[in-house]
Amino acid sequence: MRYILIIILTSFIMINCSTNDKNVGEIKIMDESLKQDLQTVAKAKIFFGHQSVGYNIMDGLQQLNLEAGNILKIIEIDKNTSLPDSYIGHSKNGQNEQPKTKCDAFKDVFQAGFADSLDLALFKFCYIDINTGTDILDLFEYYKRSIQDIQESNPTVKIIHVSVPLRLVQSGWKASIKKLLGKELGGVADNMKRNQFNDLLHKEYQDQPIYDLAKVESTYPDGSRASFEKDGNIYYAMAPEYTYDGGHLNALGSQLAAKELVHTLAKAHKKD
Repeated sequence: MRYILIIILTSFIMINCSTNDKNVGEIKIMDESLKQDLQTVAKAKIFFGHQSVGYNIMDGLQQLNLEAGNILKIIEIDKNTSLPDSYIGHSKNGQNEQPKTKCDAFKDVFQAGFADSLDLALFKFCYIDINTGTDILDLFEYYKRSIQDIQESNPTVKIIHVSVPLRLVQSGWKASIKKLLGKELGGVADNMKRNQFNDLLHKEYQDQPIYDLAKVESTYPDGSRASFEKDGNIYYAMAPEYTYDGGHLNALGSQLAAKELVHTLAKAHKKD
């Protein structure tokens, strides 16, 4: 009996690993559309508040900018920074695991003198800000009120909303055994909460610009999505090709996220 169980488990693991394998292949990041959008973004004044995944995105943007001939002025700013006529300014925003402080810190940016001349502004939560203990409805209402206050006080600045980044769902032989035993995989419950926030974001701001970072992170190179099913619903997760630790972006993930950021910013700026 024990021998039979081992065979079943081994077979299950082999099947699971083979079906989850995605071939990254040769992914072309730079194209003519991206070059044109970089030219558009280079004419704008932009602020981006973030934490560590944001630095991943900025690293990716620096690489794309280098390939395009350094047409963007990317500056990590503080209150003493001297700013050029156009730029992408970025800085740390709020405290990790305290998502409301990120709303507050973003509001504080608009008390600074440079914010008066901004064209576009955005901030992002981190995956660590949202977990199974997060009251999503309460946090989303706080976010909505914060954005409304900013928009009312700064009507000339266009706010870009950002979906919450995701994490990997547990994989490997331990995950295969958990599946066989009917146990929940690590990362499922937390990602369900992040998906819940993102669904509210898309519904509330469907007519406003959204930088869909979660979609970038969960879309495989072949266009399919990294996802899981729970109680008849589909939820999205980080694709393993884009991360080095389950949550932060590797070089490929950073550049793909930066590319989508450029497209989002350019589209929003063209409408001004």
